[in-house]
Amino acid sequence: MSEYLMSFSEIRASLLDEALKSPQLLSDLAGLELYISETYSARSFVELLQNADDAGSKRLFVSMINGILLVANDGNEFSDGDFYSLCRSASSNKRRGETIGYRGIGFKSVVSLSQTAHLISGDYEVTFSRERSRQAVPDADNVPIIRIPHPIDGEIKSETETVVSGLRAEGFTTFFIFDDVNNDAVHTELSNFDSSFLIFLSSISEVVLEGDRVRKIQVDRIGTQDNKRVSLIESEKIISYRIFNHRSIMIAAPVLSDQSSTSDDQCVVHSFLPTTDDSGIKARVQGNVSTDPSRTRVVLDEFTYEVIRDLSDFITNYLNTVSGSASALRSDALETSADLLRAIEPTVDPRTSAFTKKDFRSELYKQLKADSNTISKTIRRKPSWLNLADFYKLLESSDFSSFPGFFIGSTNGNALLSHLNVKELSLEEVLTLVGSANLSNLGLSDMCGQIMKSATFSKNISEDSIKSTRLWISNNRRVSIDEIVSDSLEIDDDYLRLVQEKVGSPVQTKVFFERFLGKNIADTTQAPTNGNPLSQGTVPIKPSVAESEKAAKAVVSSFFVEKWRSAEEAVAEIFRLKGYRVEDVSKQNIGYDYYCVNDDGDVIYLEVKKIGRENEAFTLTTNEEVVAREKGKDYAIALLRESGNKVELSLISEPLKKIKLTRQCRQWVWLCEDYPYDPEYFEFKSL
Repeated sequence: MSEYLMSFSEIRASLLDEALKSPQLLSDLAGLELYISETYSARSFVELLQNADDAGSKRLFVSMINGILLVANDGNEFSDGDFYSLCRSASSNKRRGETIGYRGIGFKSVVSLSQTAHLISGDYEVTFSRERSRQAVPDADNVPIIRIPHPIDGEIKSETETVVSGLRAEGFTTFFIFDDVNNDAVHTELSNFDSSFLIFLSSISEVVLEGDRVRKIQVDRIGTQDNKRVSLIESEKIISYRIFNHRSIMIAAPVLSDQSSTSDDQCVVHSFLPTTDDSGIKARVQGNVSTDPSRTRVVLDEFTYEVIRDLSDFITNYLNTVSGSASALRSDALETSADLLRAIEPTVDPRTSAFTKKDFRSELYKQLKADSNTISKTIRRKPSWLNLADFYKLLESSDFSSFPGFFIGSTNGNALLSHLNVKELSLEEVLTLVGSANLSNLGLSDMCGQIMKSATFSKNISEDSIKSTRLWISNNRRVSIDEIVSDSLEIDDDYLRLVQEKVGSPVQTKVFFERFLGKNIADTTQAPTNGNPLSQGTVPIKPSVAESEKAAKAVVSSFFVEKWRSAEEAVAEIFRLKGYRVEDVSKQNIGYDYYCVNDDGDVIYLEVKKIGRENEAFTLTTNEEVVAREKGKDYAIALLRESGNKVELSLISEPLKKIKLTRQCRQWVWLCEDYPYDPEYFEFKSL
């Protein structure tokens, strides 16, 4: 007969006989139990949670009642095998990778809560007591709590009978009871319990914690195993994840519509429950990793390296799959996969992995480098000198593919592609693709500026292509250097100033024009000392007296913003509160900081400027001025000013019609001195 079919009396007699024959072994097990409780410090509730999930529980209930801690679940009742494994150290009938616990030692951590533990489940009504075990084995120097089971303490059973009966009526089946508890340890456990513990569990859908306050955490799982969305709900706050499966791993990608950004504590490795190791990407990664005894640190061994290889394979395969044509990238076709694409962005620049300590993250980046040969050779990164919209326009006439702007425009997303040896769209490739592409003046000036900065020159760019490609603007139409020379054309002043801003160096500008035009035409372009780039006859509108008085009469908004945020982040937060979807494009050099769109489809191209006082002058770059002119009524400048415990936001739509601009020749910027200031007020959040 299997020992797992023994009754409670037989199991107790077997363990007691073993202890009496070898009291030293019992003392050694007491030392092991102490080590486990110290190593698993503040994780007793986590161990009880994992045991409940492994038992198929839907609910976990934790409550302090008159100094007694009660933990109940509604899973499968304890079998003989379960109970035998509970009593024995490092004994478990669970298989690694299929359930959370597999070592059979985690439950021993509960001794940090109390010197006595009681179990009621099915036919088992048991007490584990150090004092009663010491009486049973008097020759042992020390005894463990969780080893020798005793019949349940009658007093504790009577004291908790009403509560247990009530919970049984609600469908609860298994009860762990701890009396004479360590109140500090219990308080710490209750305070540290985090909803993220539930993400990768398979069964638990509700946890109720009753301590100084009552917490109710619910888990909503929607979809199939291969396409699942998990939402954690607590106090009306919802945090959702999309769960993706690949080989031995699962990836939990934060749904950013539910939150503005991914926090550092969401970028960790899970061994069902979270460790403290960085996953290397902006997502949680669940895998059959090995951990230290505390289950908080990942150990690099064959199991962990298998997880790393599977994660690298998932990332490279996904990048190949999701890269798309320019038309797809500008549509909503990738909306469903946007959360995952954001999630595989590295947490740090992966190119630095060779100089960091050896851990899960650095080993993942090394594996990605080794797998870089699997990345499609037709994928291109956006050149740092080219704006995103025109990059996509060039791709339309090519066989190349790329990624949405939020990914290639992010520092670490672009660094990942560089780490994987994905090439930038080269200037040589750009010149072959320009053709009749409907490029903006901003994009054309990007190309001209790069050519002029390379004009000492790249050996891969022929002089003929520089002369024959139509990259210049004369009389509002595209022309080539050849056409400028043969037809004695003049480059439009506004466009020439824009190109000069891109180059930045008068010397390079002079060298280029003298070589290709025979003269330095930049010397003949004098920027106005006090003017406006608008069409002739447009008069800047000064703020009226009524507009000036609006600020004094403004009502403080019901929205609140974090005081620590930068001007750009504060404005983005305000627009999100107003119902806009806000995309940060500030690193893409396209003339504005945020692309904002609301549910009605209203679009705002938003440039943020911080001022120290009302009507303080600020600057616009030529790039920003050109884009403001192109976008017209959809372009706005957000002026932000901190004032005491409030922040003021004044929005200037169609700014070129309302601002007096003065050209600052040396810096190639426009000084904005005279403008309407009509702020809305927002109070800072209390910390």
